[in-house]
Amino acid sequence: MFAHEFMRNALIAGSFVGLGCGLAGYFVVLRAQVFAGDALSHVAFTGALAAAVFGLDIRAGLFAATIFGGIALSVAIALAVTWLGLALAYFSIYPVGFYITSLSFALYVVVRLAGVTAFVPEPA
Repeated sequence: MFAHEFMRNALIAGSFVGLGCGLAGYFVVLRAQVFAGDALSHVAFTGALAAAVFGLDIRAGLFAATIFGGIALSVAIALAVTWLGLALAYFSIYPVGFYITSLSFALYVVVRLAGVTAFVPEPA
C-alpha cells in the first residue's frame, strides 16, 4: 500500500488534518458549537456546488460559502440574542435553519445540474 507515492502523501496530509481537526474540535465541543460546525460544512458543500454550476473554481465557492455562511450565522444568532434575550441563545435552533436551507439548495442545484425535470414544475 505504501509503495505508491500518493498513498504516502495521503497519510501525511491526513495526519496533519487529523491533528488540526482534533485541536479545533476540542474547542468547538467545549463551547457547545458542534451543530454550528456541522451546519457550516453543509453550507460549504452548497457553495462548492453553486461554484460548479457557474463554472467557477470549486475551492473558491467552498471558501466563500463557508465565510459568508459563518458571518450570516453569527449575525442571526447575535440578533436573536439581542431581540429575544440571552436564554434563547443556548438552544441550537439557529444552525438548523442554515442546515436545512443549505441542503435544500444543494438538492435543487444537483437536480438542475443533472437535468432532472421530474421534480421541477413546468413554467406556466
